[in-house]
Amino acid sequence: MKKDNDNPLADIGSGFKVIFIMSFYIITYSIGTLLSVGGIYWLWMAIQIKSFTMFFIGLLPISWFITAPVGAYSLVTQETPLWELEWFN
Repeated sequence: MKKDNDNPLADIGSGFKVIFIMSFYIITYSIGTLLSVGGIYWLWMAIQIKSFTMFFIGLLPISWFITAPVGAYSLVTQETPLWELEWFN
């Protein structure tokens, strides 16, 4: 039964809004998780390379803006960047 205050287009619009917001949260959470694991992977690479300097830099919070994305990149592509090996080896 149709009511006077029913507006099906508003329901569809609010549904798209919910889907968009949920997608945003899922993508943001995924990127945050990947960067967190990337930071840990940076420390693991430092242990494998046996570089105390690289490990120490990975522990400094100010350097996480660089170390976490590089660690995530290395984890996803399964290769260590050449510049990283040259700097810390």
